[in-house]
Amino acid sequence: MKKDKKNQPFTISNLKFLIEKGRLNFNPRYQRGFVWKASQKELLIDSLILGYDVPKLYFHDNPEYSAPDIDFQYDVVDGQQRLRTIQGFLEGEVKLPKEADDYKGEVLKSKKFDDLSDDLQMEFLNMTLDIVILNDGYVQEDIEDMFSRFNNGEPLNAPEKRNSLPGNFKNVVNDLANSSIFLRCILSKRGGAADAVAKILHVRINGSITGISAPALRKRYLDNQGITDKSPFVLETKRALNFLGRAFKASNNPDPRLKKWAILTLAEVAAEMNKDYALKDFEAEFANAFLKFEAERIANNELDDSEQDSTYSEVTNATRGDSQAFAQFRFDKLRDFIIREIEELPLKDSQRAFTLEQRQAIYHLGGGVCANSNCQKEVEFSEFHADHVLPFVKGGETKLSNGQVLCAPCNLKKSASVQDS
Repeated sequence: MKKDKKNQPFTISNLKFLIEKGRLNFNPRYQRGFVWKASQKELLIDSLILGYDVPKLYFHDNPEYSAPDIDFQYDVVDGQQRLRTIQGFLEGEVKLPKEADDYKGEVLKSKKFDDLSDDLQMEFLNMTLDIVILNDGYVQEDIEDMFSRFNNGEPLNAPEKRNSLPGNFKNVVNDLANSSIFLRCILSKRGGAADAVAKILHVRINGSITGISAPALRKRYLDNQGITDKSPFVLETKRALNFLGRAFKASNNPDPRLKKWAILTLAEVAAEMNKDYALKDFEAEFANAFLKFEAERIANNELDDSEQDSTYSEVTNATRGDSQAFAQFRFDKLRDFIIREIEELPLKDSQRAFTLEQRQAIYHLGGGVCANSNCQKEVEFSEFHADHVLPFVKGGETKLSNGQVLCAPCNLKKSASVQDS
């Protein structure tokens, strides 16, 4: 189809309708996660009320979109923050600036939409914005190039390009990127957390430390389009990230400003150590061990070359790149240091499942009744679950003294709460 575009005015009331009906896609694949500051939002609303011109918004009638219950939807190519700000003002989340001048005799300072007079509310809803609608003759490459030009000519970076790939991998990555540990990191605002997650998850799926080049990550996205948040590698990564978030929150330095190499290495160390060690009761100790490691490494860098510890010098060198050799060296040295620092860190029992003989004994000792005090229903031997009183992942041993009878629903509920922590 031939490229074509048309200018079409939309009232704010029209746009409100489209937003509420789900006809505007605020998150096309090329969009970035940038969010306006409160002052920018307030200035836009004030400008609209004063009748100042606002730059055109660009919508794309995307032919890739189809749904049985919606006959059309527009991708927001340019104007996402303006639309979200207007939506926020209508919903009471954005207010006018405290310095706003009066308008037609009405005081506007710090007012929200519902605080305005009925006449001014109606006037605001009837204001028009100029929209440019691009037809489906514009292919994805055209739209991405246009988006880049609208955003100061900056091309999409690697994480932003991966966010345009098909499949669910990007959604899993973006969800994991919301982990609290990334609030304690120094990463690029343009997809830095998602980039770190993609690399961590890539390594977990591979089963061992491997290269994390852009082509390798792209292939991982394409080869795992059907991945879900219940996939074993995703749960494993989620547990490691959540563990790190709690660990540093409880540490001597809750805001360590972790660099990219640090979060990549820490996530791999936490995930691997969790297989063999009962880490859950040693969260602060784990983080403090890393902080000590870093303090000693940085202090070593300040010594004369002749006085430096060669291991710390090699670790510093390995922080300067993401090659497989550098990543493996960082992992080995940090893991060994943490294990030495936490002397009381217990190994997990190598046997996780109870044997048939142990199951029979646990059932007999428990009287065939669910041990959950809120349940206590009788369970047939063929249906009961032999449960670790102290969970296996927390170092619970697979022995009779740590076994109990649980019905299936109670055991599954307990397992889910442990997995999510």
